[in-house]
Amino acid sequence: MNPGLVVAGMIVIGLIAFLASRKTGITQVSPTEKAMPEVVTRAIKAIKDGTATCSQLSEAAKVAEEHGLNKVVEFIRNKFDILCAVKEVEKTLPSRLESRLEGVSDDAWSEYVSYSKQGRLTTISPGYHLGYFLLGMESLQDLGYAINVKRQDYKGRLVKKGEWAGPYSLEGFLSDPMLQYEAFARKTKNDANYILKRHSDKIGMEFEGKQATLSGLVAVAKQAGLSGMEKWMTETSEKRKPNTTKAYLLANGIF
Repeated sequence: MNPGLVVAGMIVIGLIAFLASRKTGITQVSPTEKAMPEVVTRAIKAIKDGTATCSQLSEAAKVAEEHGLNKVVEFIRNKFDILCAVKEVEKTLPSRLESRLEGVSDDAWSEYVSYSKQGRLTTISPGYHLGYFLLGMESLQDLGYAINVKRQDYKGRLVKKGEWAGPYSLEGFLSDPMLQYEAFARKTKNDANYILKRHSDKIGMEFEGKQATLSGLVAVAKQAGLSGMEKWMTETSEKRKPNTTKAYLLANGIF
């Protein structure tokens, strides 16, 4: 048997005993248990109870690693791989969706959604973009899902982060494909309406050797924001950010 798993199993047994002792008034705790951060103990108990979530395990593994609890990290990540692989299969979006844009067919809308699904359900990118559609927290704030978004440190990098509004949470967002889809659909509709209202003259204009369609410009807005899209349209090809141009070329012509 793998020695690491044996050690991790002993830690879990010790934690369960500790949690049980709290109910009976016993307060003696071993040094190993005392050193275990609370977020880690909660995650291990959730594993035992069958209630652990992908985001909970991801956070617990990160904290355990910061505290040098290498065997615990291995144990939690093994559970994460098993649990979250299953959840990715169980929780997904329908392949065909009803269009949210006037004049755009369900098939074209579904194709654009499929193109835009560039992350996984539980993705947190290095730049703190979340979920299937890699939505940033500034966009989520505009849509009412987040508040107080500002530049903060995330794993040694300054990113836009904030607090979750009302009933929403990071854990809930990263476990609910339809919530992610609703946020993406609302943002896409808002961006499309803005483009049609202010930049309808740009549809049909040539950018990067292609006549622009609405889907191409919406993809640019998703990649760079609406102000970034406006800047992209005025720049020369050499000055445009390659990822933004790539988004335009891949999505242009869908609708």
